[in-house]
Amino acid sequence: MKNLAVASALALILGLAGCTDFNYPVGIQQFGSVTGRLVDSTTQQPVGGPSVNVFCVGQATHPDSQGAFTVSQIPVGVQNCTVNAIGYAPYPISGIDITQGNTTQLGTIKLTATVQPGGSSG
Repeated sequence: MKNLAVASALALILGLAGCTDFNYPVGIQQFGSVTGRLVDSTTQQPVGGPSVNVFCVGQATHPDSQGAFTVSQIPVGVQNCTVNAIGYAPYPISGIDITQGNTTQLGTIKLTATVQPGGSSG
């Protein structure tokens, strides 16, 4: 019986040692973040404030008045984000590689206005 317990423990240890997906303790989620800047595609002026939302996998933020934003606590992996702003077409961003403890730079994102200057729809 003792030999069976030792053999079982050894098999478990050897099995875990060969498991390449066993990188983090169970129950600990790994996170990263994204950052970028929003501008109007025509005027190049910043788009920010409370009427703008950057949403990434359950986390969201409003860019500052210069269009700069950072969304934190995004789970590690390939993720998607969406920018929604009043007066602009939604801007989906797919295939963002989020890595543990790092900030992924999205650069300058150019939003397309849905209402053109003078009040006409685009």
